[in-house]
Amino acid sequence: MSKATTAREKLEAKIASRNLEQITNELTLLDAMPYSVETAIVQSAYIREMDKRFSEVSEIAWAIIEKHDVAFPDEYLSYPSALLLALDEIKKASK
Repeated sequence: MSKATTAREKLEAKIASRNLEQITNELTLLDAMPYSVETAIVQSAYIREMDKRFSEVSEIAWAIIEKHDVAFPDEYLSYPSALLLALDEIKKASK
């Protein structure tokens, strides 16, 4: 097994052990880091896990990104930022 495969499997196992709040916090921290290929790969692994385990929340986040892209085509809205907005919407709707 290659080092890359081993590292990916360890990362996936780490992410799989996290709950929604932990994943959200870690994605937010990653989003604040300077862009690098490594950060993008890790962030993408977190997003794949969100899509898989928390699909309803993730779908809302992607919808927020799509609406934002239409309303503000020159502005970038990251998935972690959209995720925070989605969780906020869910919290408001449950009250």
